[in-house]
Amino acid sequence: MRLFTPLLRGGLALTLCLVLSGIAASATAVAENTLVILTWEDYMAPEVIEAFEAKYNVKVRQVYYEDDDERDLIMANTGGAGFDLLVFDELMREPYHAKGWLETFRKSDLPNLRYVRYPLKKQDLPQELQTVPYAWGSIGIIYRKDLAPRPPTSWMDLFRPVAALKGKILVINTATTAFSMALKSLGYSVNSVDETELNAAADLLRKQRPYVRAYRNPLAGEGADLFSGEVWMAMAYNGDALNLMQRNANIDFVYPMEGSGLWLDSIAVLTKSDSKDLALQFINFIHDPEINARNTKSIFFATANIGAEQRLPKSFLNNPVIYPSAKSLARFEQLERLPASTMRRVIADFVTITSQ
Repeated sequence: MRLFTPLLRGGLALTLCLVLSGIAASATAVAENTLVILTWEDYMAPEVIEAFEAKYNVKVRQVYYEDDDERDLIMANTGGAGFDLLVFDELMREPYHAKGWLETFRKSDLPNLRYVRYPLKKQDLPQELQTVPYAWGSIGIIYRKDLAPRPPTSWMDLFRPVAALKGKILVINTATTAFSMALKSLGYSVNSVDETELNAAADLLRKQRPYVRAYRNPLAGEGADLFSGEVWMAMAYNGDALNLMQRNANIDFVYPMEGSGLWLDSIAVLTKSDSKDLALQFINFIHDPEINARNTKSIFFATANIGAEQRLPKSFLNNPVIYPSAKSLARFEQLERLPASTMRRVIADFVTITSQ
């Protein structure tokens, strides 16, 4: 899950702290029988972690990154040293594997992988793989229905906001995500590489800048600015939005009429892990259908495990925030990895815009 707490503010200082803590963990992992996972915060149910610890008589330590860009920097600086498992965007599998960071293993080695499918394509896993699907979802607009001038229906309600929203908006602090949703709002593909369309998206983000309070995910916990009313509208991952909605009746969520992008997160064993067998056991454990159903209900994101889906309540499976309707999905696109040249351009533009 991608909810953001005040204790985990971004920046180079945090990144270096995470890197150093990961390396320190690696140095003691064997002696302490500890499994170290690099992941988003609150993306695994505590009771599931505790169940694994009890079953295998080990300790699980989670190290959190705030956004995709920070995770990429951590991996670039460490190559995965200090960590055993990584939870990350499936789009990064190929470049991470090319750098030698991801361990290859066989599907037959983990019995519970027979329950796992690529959810967006409805395909079985290959016999040899580096990543296993973990959860999937989309992106929309979360808002305070008691404070926002009107309920948002379009991405343009976020990107071309009314004057009352000045300083009241949050945008996810990942360049490709911000650009993809800006492209979608303009009627273009979320995966566009057309220079004219990218220029239009950059211009839209530039003009939105004065209305943006911060570039990050919505706050969670005490002092959450959606709860306090300091933020009225935000770009948000659907599971994070549902988590906040459960805590405050004045918070609502919408998939804009233009549609959105669909993402898939996966879990991988890192090649520099000193506990590869234990890491594989964790992946197998997390995909036990009963365990996976418990985890899925906790994180509010859709699962890739068909055995777990059979154990989820109908209220969960029929929740349109978690599982958008077929009619809604017709307007969605699966997010794809952009060419390196487009990535460099998008990141450079986003850094310039957000630093203003």
